[in-house]
Amino acid sequence: MKTFFNIYESDRAKRVELGKIREGQIADALRDQCGLDIRDATEFQDKHQKIDRWVHPENGPRIPLQIKFRQNGNDILFEVYDTFYGFGKRNKLGRDMIGDAVLYAVLEADGKTINLVETRGAKLLIWNMVKIAQVKGWNYENENSKTYEVQWGNVTAQLKLQHDPGDHRPKMVAFLPPEMLNAKKYTVQLRAA
Repeated sequence: MKTFFNIYESDRAKRVELGKIREGQIADALRDQCGLDIRDATEFQDKHQKIDRWVHPENGPRIPLQIKFRQNGNDILFEVYDTFYGFGKRNKLGRDMIGDAVLYAVLEADGKTINLVETRGAKLLIWNMVKIAQVKGWNYENENSKTYEVQWGNVTAQLKLQHDPGDHRPKMVAFLPPEMLNAKKYTVQLRAA
């Protein structure tokens, strides 16, 4: 049975609470079913460094991890700008671009597949897309969004300017196919909420 979390919940506290539940389920699955040594981050690390958990490899230092889930689609979503008023203007960077996470674990919409990707390569790709969109402009525009799209082989990455579903502020998000980021895939069975 697929459990849905209302990402459009108007009550921010409730939305965060639901997200934390799902985040815990994903972390538990990575630890218990995939054998990763996953440990909790502190509240400070979560709020200020955007680190949800730590991966402790057998050899080497711990690795900061951010956990996400998708309800629609399977690509890796990055919030590029939390608020975006135009190129060259005073915009607020998105949490995904300023956070200290080195790895992302993203549960696909199927509720069974987790993609583990490194953030460094994703951020480089995103900044290149932003620069190109600034010079060349958007590929597609309509009344709800503007999109810059790039295709590499048989996969397509998108940079979108759209309105936040919660408060309707303009924001920029990137959608990157996991194949483009050499994602390591894990199949899991999440416990019920």
